[in-house]
Amino acid sequence: MGCTLEHQRPANAQQPSLQASADTTIRRYGLKSGRLVSAFHRPGQAAPDTTVFIFDDFGRRERSEQSYTLVVGNNQPVRVRTVLIRNGRKVHTLNVERKTAHTSVVGATTREPFVDFMGLSPAELEALHVRRIGVDTVAGLPCDVFAINDPERDIVGTYHVWKNLPIQTDVTINGSRMLITPVEIQSDIDVAPSLFVIPPGYRTYTE
Repeated sequence: MGCTLEHQRPANAQQPSLQASADTTIRRYGLKSGRLVSAFHRPGQAAPDTTVFIFDDFGRRERSEQSYTLVVGNNQPVRVRTVLIRNGRKVHTLNVERKTAHTSVVGATTREPFVDFMGLSPAELEALHVRRIGVDTVAGLPCDVFAINDPERDIVGTYHVWKNLPIQTDVTINGSRMLITPVEIQSDIDVAPSLFVIPPGYRTYTE
C-alpha cells in the first residue's frame, strides 16, 4: 500500500526480500504523511477488496488495514478485517474480531513488513529477480516501474512506485493474478497517533 506484498510468507530474517529495509528511522517516503486507499482484485471475486494504508513521520509509523470476504467450505461469506501496524521497530498484527494483538520486533524476530523499493541495494534487487524498467504515470503521478520475474517463487509482474510508495501492483503468484489499483491518495495529512498503537481492550502477545 503502501503495500504488504507477500509479507505473510515465512522467511529467514537474514535473507534479502522485498520487505528488506535500511534503518526504519530514516525517511522511507518522499512525503511526511499520507493515506492510500486501494482496490484489491483477486481471481473469482464479484467485487474487489479494500485496503487502506496510512503512514506518518516519513514512514517511521505505518498502518495497513484490509477488509475482505472469507468463505470457508459451504458456510456463508464472512467479512474479515485485518490490521498490521509498524511503529518504529515494533510490528503489531491485530485480529479485530478476536481483539488480540501479536507484537514482534523488526530485525529480532521478524522482517520489515512493508515494501521498501528504494531501500534495496542493486545487489538485493538482482538477488530477488527485481529490476527497475522505466517510468510511467498512474493516477496522474509519475512512477518508477519495477518488474519482478522470480521463477523460484513463481512470481512475475510489476510495481508502480511513487515517492517510494507502491501505488499499483500487478503480479501473478503461482498462476493467480493479484491486481491492486489506487482509489484515493492523500498526502501530507494530519494523522492521529492512536492509529499506530494497539487499541484498548486487546489481549497482547509478544515474541
